[in-house]
Amino acid sequence: LLVGEGGGVAGRELRRARTRLTLPVIPPDEVGAVFGDEAPAAEIEPLGHGPPAATVGVWRVRVEGASAVLKVVEHNADGHPRWPSAADPEHPYYWRREPLTYESGLLDRLGELRAPRLLASVARDDGAVALWLEDAPPPPPFTPDLLGQVARRLGEAQGAFAMEPPVERWLSRGWLRAYLSLRAPIS
Repeated sequence: LLVGEGGGVAGRELRRARTRLTLPVIPPDEVGAVFGDEAPAAEIEPLGHGPPAATVGVWRVRVEGASAVLKVVEHNADGHPRWPSAADPEHPYYWRREPLTYESGLLDRLGELRAPRLLASVARDDGAVALWLEDAPPPPPFTPDLLGQVARRLGEAQGAFAMEPPVERWLSRGWLRAYLSLRAPIS
């Protein structure tokens, strides 16, 4: 599908297994902010399926050899009972936590670990947030040596956070307890 001039591309439903995934309407100004104002039409490829309630969808967007990942999040109180979306910033399933994490600079404190770079964060008129992220290459195959390096880097990052803990109100507290309670059998 292509993002054309004058308003984006119309959404279209795709069926994959038991999920429905709608291709997004991408405002041309977002494409311009990420790929340049003169960006031609873009190709959209859905990534993943069955997202948590706050995730509208995740797509790879390609424009003339460049690519980015678009993730759109919004509060959805009617989401899946095991993947809820909460409006309260202190709730373990707060829907804006990921955009706030990218926007806050908190990820810059990870040392040698790193998340995909944030290319743009756009608050949309409908209340959703569009995160435009670096399209990171796939990781190398895991080997015992690589797993050891990753474990060391995770430990270093955790140690750095322990020395100077972040205090943002929206950071998750009690997430594992909430996650496990939602995994109890549903009657």
